[in-house]
Amino acid sequence: MDAQILRTVTGDVQVKLLTDPRSLRHLQPFFSEASTTSEAARKLQVSVHHMMYWTRKFRDAGLIEVHGNLVLHGRSIPRYQTTAGTFLVPFRHISQASLKELLAHFGRPWEDLLNHHLVRATTRHVPDVHQHSLRITGQRQLHIDLYGEDQALHDQLQAKEAPALLTEWHVLSLSPEDAKRLQHELLEMLHRYQQLQGPQQHLLRLALTPTLS
Repeated sequence: MDAQILRTVTGDVQVKLLTDPRSLRHLQPFFSEASTTSEAARKLQVSVHHMMYWTRKFRDAGLIEVHGNLVLHGRSIPRYQTTAGTFLVPFRHISQASLKELLAHFGRPWEDLLNHHLVRATTRHVPDVHQHSLRITGQRQLHIDLYGEDQALHDQLQAKEAPALLTEWHVLSLSPEDAKRLQHELLEMLHRYQQLQGPQQHLLRLALTPTLS
């Protein structure tokens, strides 16, 4: 299968399989190279019987096809590979619930990685971090801030000798024009810093959305 092949899918069964994080996990081994059901099961650390269930579903839906065979002890065992290097699923065929689930699923590893390094960098570079405490208030939503006796940890981290750490959630009241200006300014700033080739990697997440009823 040519990795450059791009295929648009709109069938209900295909769309469901390609927008379900669980089925996508089981389809993944067949993208990179042709694999037998057993080989795919080993990659995912699941049983062969379990993988056979998914192989049949993908094959019946036309998402994988036989791509060569493995000869083992005189038996010919089919190897499967995806029928395209990239599948496109138009948004009009995806439910809002599925889109939210996909965003949460694929964003979770990045969120975990970001939080992991935030905690490590903070505890490593702020000597008196353990003198701070959580301030938890039950207002419109739960707020958790780190505060010490004299100043917020957020302010302390802005000191020149502290690492570049920042994590913020804010609700902004903006006109449509101001929101678009902020969008363009953030993207311009991101593009500018992407051109730099410094010695240390940093994780950055940008998100902006109007709140719609």
